[in-house]
This record gives sequence, structure tokens and C-alpha cells, in this order.
Amino acid sequence: MKEIIERLVRLQEIGFELRAAEEERRRGPEALAAVDRAFETQREEIGGERLRYEALVQELHRLREERERTRRRLELAQQKLMQVSNQREYSAVLNEIDSGKAHMIELEQAIETRESEIEELKGPAAEADERIAAAREQAEAEKRRIEQRIEELAGVIEELQRQQQELRSAIPPAVVARFEAIARARGGVALAAIVNDACGECRMRVRPQVINLVRRGAEIQICDSCRRILYIAPDEAPAEAGKRGAETSGD
Repeated sequence: MKEIIERLVRLQEIGFELRAAEEERRRGPEALAAVDRAFETQREEIGGERLRYEALVQELHRLREERERTRRRLELAQQKLMQVSNQREYSAVLNEIDSGKAHMIELEQAIETRESEIEELKGPAAEADERIAAAREQAEAEKRRIEQRIEELAGVIEELQRQQQELRSAIPPAVVARFEAIARARGGVALAAIVNDACGECRMRVRPQVINLVRRGAEIQICDSCRRILYIAPDEAPAEAGKRGAETSGD
């Protein structure tokens, strides 16, 4: 029976390891998504200058296009001025030309301002690009690490399942059924080590005669309180052996 208890202890340990590995693998996609979210947040924080720079470049492009359209309208107005046949049309075309010229002045001033702002932001924007590139590289490295770990976990889970099946086949079916029933009822913990004469799970004292029966290993013993299978913890065994040796010498 002692050997069976040892196998049950290992079976329980494998169950813990298997659940932990499966949970870690299940969290893998979310971990990858979290890395992406963290990078996007970092990119936004770092890239303020870059975003401002790009917005200014787009605005400059729009202003230059507007300037070109205004220039063409002025050319057409100049040509129209030579073709008018009365004073009213002449005045209207002159007003159109004056308005176009005033708009051209505004556009030239705006273009000059944007060009100056863009020049000032070239350095910070380039620096932001470098920092973003470094952050992206770091994020990609972390994602590769997570992906590699997910692949490793597949192998770990497969090996643990193999060991689990091997152990089950080496334990009497009735004992396995009892073990699994207790595990289902007790949050996956079917066995409890006796620590300092108490159940290591529910902390209730274990009667001395029960401890002796557990130590003998003749049959399975159950905790009176939590109804888990009891066993002697490995680190408790030497102390118990020493105690028994002292008692024997005394006799």
C-alpha cells in the first residue's frame, strides 16, 4: 500500500503540474495580445512628435495644393479681365483677382510657418522613430518568447499526460476511482500530508492511532475532518524515524 500511496502522491503532483501548464497555455493568446497593447500604448506615448510631424507634412501638402489651385484661378481671372465687355463685369473680375491675391498671401504665410515647424520637428521625430523601433523590437522578442513557451507547453502537457496514464495503470482501478472522487469533491486535492501531527490541508489534528496506521501503510487512511487520503510527508519521515529510534533505545 505504501507504494500505491507514493504513486497517488505523484499522480496528484502531476495533476497540479498539468493544470498549471494547461492554464499557462490557455493564457498564451491573451499574453500575446497584451504585448501588442503595451507596444501601442508606448508607441503613442513616444510618437507624439512623430504624429505632429506627420500632421504638419499633410497640412503643408494641402496648403501647397490650395496655393496651386488659387494660382490657376488668378491666371484665369487675369485672362477674363481682358475679355470683359462692361464696367460691371470688369469690377467683378477685379474683386475676384484682389480676393485671390489676398488668399495667396495668406497661403504663403501659412506654408512658410508649416515649413518652419516641420524643420524644427525633424530631429525629435527621427528620435521618436528610433525609440519606437527599439520598443517594437523588444515587443517582438517578447512575443517570440511567449510563442516558444506555448510550443514548449504542448510537449510538457503531452509528457505529463503520458506519465499520468502510466501511473493510473499501475494503481488498482478502485483506488484510482476513489482518488478521483475525492479530488473532484476537494478542489483537485485528494491527498493530504500529515505535518506536525495535523492534516496538511484542513489543519485539523490527526489522531495518533491514525498516524501509526498511515505510517504502517497497510491500508488507506482518511482524514476525519476533510476526508482526504492521508500520507506521511517526505520531510516528516526522517524526524519520525529518529523519534522512533530514540524510543527504541530507551526501551
